[in-house]
Parts: sequence; structure tokens; C-alpha cells
Amino acid sequence: LELREEHLEIRRRANGDNHLEYAVALHNTAYLYSKLKRPEKALECETKVLAIREAKLGPKHGCTINTRRMVEDYRRAIKDTK
Repeated sequence: LELREEHLEIRRRANGDNHLEYAVALHNTAYLYSKLKRPEKALECETKVLAIREAKLGPKHGCTINTRRMVEDYRRAIKDTK
């Protein structure tokens, strides 16, 4: 997890907060958080991914649609744990 977060920060500094490569790094970090049973952190990352992909790819792009589904999945996971 520490290495993943370090990689995420490197991508952010190298490419900026709104770059698609940063979105991929965020998405991978969200996946790791989900596997570690930390849906709140996964949702935080994936929500940022969604904003980047909507801005760069548009709301109808396949990656954006998939990300929107992931955000909803994380929201459900959080709801189910309460």
C-alpha cells in the first residue's frame, strides 16, 4: 500500500491532477483499497478518477461509464457495512 501511494504521488507530480495517467494510478489504488476492505478510501480515489475521465473522455466513454459503476459499487459496499 505504501508503494502504491508513493507511485500515485509520483504520477500526480509528473502529470498533474487531471491527467489520464494519474487517473489510472488512482483507479489502481482504489482497487487495492477495495481488496483491503477499505471501501471509503476506494470511493475517494474512484470519485477522483470519475471526475478526470468525465472531463477528458466525456460522460459516454466506456471507461467513464465503467468508473461510474465502480463508484456506485463502492457506495453500496460502504452502505452494506453500516
